Formats: sequence, structure tokens, C-alpha cells
Amino acid sequence: LADEYARSSTALVAKLRRGLADGDDVAGARAAHTLRSSSAQLGLGVVAECAREIEQLSRAGRRAVAARAFARLAFEHGRAMSALHARARG
Repeated sequence: LADEYARSSTALVAKLRRGLADGDDVAGARAAHTLRSSSAQLGLGVVAECAREIEQLSRAGRRAVAARAFARLAFEHGRAMSALHARARG
């Protein structure tokens, strides 16, 4: 499950980054929504909360604020990936 999350969430973070960079609020909100759900299912609450915030901001057309929030999401996603990899090895 962790391996699948790692693959899919990394792709979703990339889609979200592209959506924000391209000004595509719909694509950004979709990617954030999916990332929020899958992160919550694995108990990755901080990542899920970051994604929820970006989803709401994107739906509201607040692209600049969503882009700034993405930095925190990327950081927290990286931390979650490190923790999942460590758990898998340990």
C-alpha cells in the first residue's frame, strides 16, 4: 500500500504543481482532492490538510495563495515519503 501511495502521490504532486504553474485551477483542485483523500486513508493528516487547503484555494480561484501553500505541501509530502520508506525498511 505504501509503495502504491508513493507512486500515485508523487504523480499527483507533479500534476498539482503543473496545474498551479499553468493557472489551471480545475486540474489543481482535482489533483489536490485526490491527494487529500489518499493521504488521509494512510493517516498522513498533515499532507491531507495541506492538500485540502490547496483544493479550497484553487476552487476559489486564489491561485497565488495556493501556489504559496504548495511549498508546504511539497515539504510535508517529502517528509511523509521519508517516513514511509523508513517504516518499510524497518
